Amino acid sequence: MNQGTIFRRPDNPDYPYFVIAQSEPLESLNTRVIIPFVRWRPALPGMSKINPIVVIGDEKYILMTHLIQTVYLHELNEEDIHSYRAELRDTLVNAVDFLVTGS
Repeated sequence: MNQGTIFRRPDNPDYPYFVIAQSEPLESLNTRVIIPFVRWRPALPGMSKINPIVVIGDEKYILMTHLIQTVYLHELNEEDIHSYRAELRDTLVNAVDFLVTGS
C-alpha cells in the first residue's frame, strides 16, 4: 500500500476512489494519508494545482486535495485496491505543496 495506490470506495458514490499520498519512508506508521477523488463534471469548478484531473480507467476524476485525511491501516482492504500509479507522485506532491504553501 504505497504512495500512488488507488482504492475503490464502494460505500461512497460521491467519492468513488481515493489515493494514498503518504510516502514510503513512513510505512511503519499505523495510518495512511489519503486524498479522495470526485467524478469530473464540466460544471465543477476547480483549480488545476490543488485539484488536478486524473484519469482512472476510462473516466476523468478530480483529486480533492483540500479534503486530505488520515485512515488507520486496518481500515484499508486490499480487495478494494484498483491500481498502483507511481506516476502520480509528482501530482500528489505538487497538490499538497500548493495546499500548504499556496505556491
